[in-house]
Parts: sequence; C-alpha cells; structure tokens
Amino acid sequence: MTEFEKSLSDKAPSFDRREGSLDTPSSQDVDDNFKRYDEFDVAKVVWILWQRKLLILSIAVSFFFFGVGYSLMLPNLYRSEGIYAPTQKQGGLSGAMEYSGLAAIAGINLGAAENNDIDQAVELLNSWPFLDDIVNKHGLAPYISAVKGWNRGANELEWDDSLYDARSNSWSDEMRANGELPTSYEVYKDFKSKIGVSVDGKSGMVKISVTYYSPEISAKWVKLLVTSLNSHFQNRDTLEAKRNIKYLEDKISETSISNMRDIFYEMVEVQTKNLMLAEVGDEYLLKEVVPPMISERKSEPSRSIICILFGFMGGFLSCLYLLLREFVSSVKPLSD
Repeated sequence: MTEFEKSLSDKAPSFDRREGSLDTPSSQDVDDNFKRYDEFDVAKVVWILWQRKLLILSIAVSFFFFGVGYSLMLPNLYRSEGIYAPTQKQGGLSGAMEYSGLAAIAGINLGAAENNDIDQAVELLNSWPFLDDIVNKHGLAPYISAVKGWNRGANELEWDDSLYDARSNSWSDEMRANGELPTSYEVYKDFKSKIGVSVDGKSGMVKISVTYYSPEISAKWVKLLVTSLNSHFQNRDTLEAKRNIKYLEDKISETSISNMRDIFYEMVEVQTKNLMLAEVGDEYLLKEVVPPMISERKSEPSRSIICILFGFMGGFLSCLYLLLREFVSSVKPLSD
C-alpha cells in the first residue's frame, strides 16, 4: 500500500465488521460542540468587533453616504392642515320629540343633528366612491399619478413625461397604446395615502391634512375635501327633508283625525326647519376654525434620519456578518 492510499484509509470512517455499522460520534463529542457555543461570551464578541473596527466603520460610512444619495433622490413633500369644528345644527322642536318613535317607524328623522355624522365623514374621506367622485369632478387623476416633484424656483410641477404630456394635458401616447392608464382604484389608493384625518376625542375637533409635492395644491385640496364633505351632507339632508315633508303632507291629506293631523303638522314644521338650515350656509357639517396654510417648509422626507438609519444598518450588518463568520469557524466539525 502506498503512502497516499494509507492516508486515505486513515481518513476514511472505520467499519466494524462485528457490528456491521459505521462508527458514529459519541454523545460526548456532541456535548463538547455545544459547550463551545456557550463559550461565545460577551467579552469575546467585543474583542472580535474591536479587531475589525476599521472594517465596520468603513462599511457604516459607505452605507451612510449611500443613504445621503438616496435621500437626495427623494422629492420634497409639503403638508397643509386645517382644523374644523362640527356645526351645531339645532334642528327639531322639543315638543315634537315625543313623537320621535312614531316618526322613526315612518323613516323620518325629527332631529337634524346626527351624532355619527362626523364618524361618517371620516369614513367617507377613506372611501373609494367618495374620493373617486372628487377625482373625476375636478380632474385630479394626472396630479395624483403623474407628478414626480415640484420646482420651487419656478413654482411649477414636475411631470413624468413617460406618463403624462402636460403641454397637451393628456396621457402619453405610450400609456394609451399599451393600455396602462391608471385605474380608478390605483388613483384612489394614491390619493388616500396623501390624506390624513383625525378627530380629537375630547374637543371633537376634526383635523384634515393633505401631503403633496406643491404646498399650494396641498392647501387647496384640504379646502376641496372639506367643501365636498359639507356639500355631501347638505345635499343628503336637503333631499331627506323634502322627501319627509312630501310624505307628511300626503298623510295629512289622507287622515281626518284631528290629533293625528296636529302631529303631522308639527312634524312638517320640524322638517321645514331642517330644510331651511340645510339651504342656508356652506359650512353645513364642518366649520373652519384654523384654515389650511401654504407650508413654507417641507414635512418629508427627513433626510438626516434616513442617513443615520442607513449608517446604523451598515454597522449592524457588518457586525452580524463578522460574528456569524467567527461563530461558524469556531465550531468543531463533528467528523473531527
């Protein structure tokens, strides 16, 4: 047998002819390996990282500068916010409220003020049909889906030419040819992501905000959302009051019982008052307390935080790599 063959035979696993099986590592060997894991203590971790501190620092700095480049590529966003108070609609007569049960059976609401109108308004601002209606009425789809920034010096929006031709005010030929125009749902999701709404649990004040590339458009859209909400609830209560008045007048003409006619007349009076309140002012549901202003400073992105996070991420990943590599190299192979 040559020396090469002898070396191979020494490394090969031995075969026990009596037992007919390969030799396997003992439980003591396995325990020794686990003990080696436990010896990976904090002091050793610190020593390993200190030995490679320059490598860790260089990677962290590289990630930091990568974060700088990334943050500079992000467009500035400006947020405009308005604060609004629910209007106090004093609809309904106290004497008629005793007939509220009878009116409810007929589907008539004697009180114009609804406690859950604000909750409904919040849900509407997050709903697809309501926002889609605003987008279609005011042609906002290009401003939501095809704008990529704002030129502060020229006070002009920066359009994505591959999506929209601002000179002709139309979607690009490429978009039309490929049938890639943004869908109603895609525009809704983009629009919703720019809107913020919250209700103060104590004061009941409603905050509505819009975050967009242009500060002027942000303030304009806040006012547009509030106007649309007021108009929605105003039209709803106007139509409801007219429908109720017609219904009650029909009931008055159908009955000859004087007591019932008096009740119906009182209900008509309540609904007439509700109708007058609905047709009087524009601030029907929300009354402006703090108007939305044109922001002079960007709200996003926070470039300093982005750069710091990138730096920390680079340092963390480099430390994790060094520790894992040291851990793997320190484990005693089971075949030894």
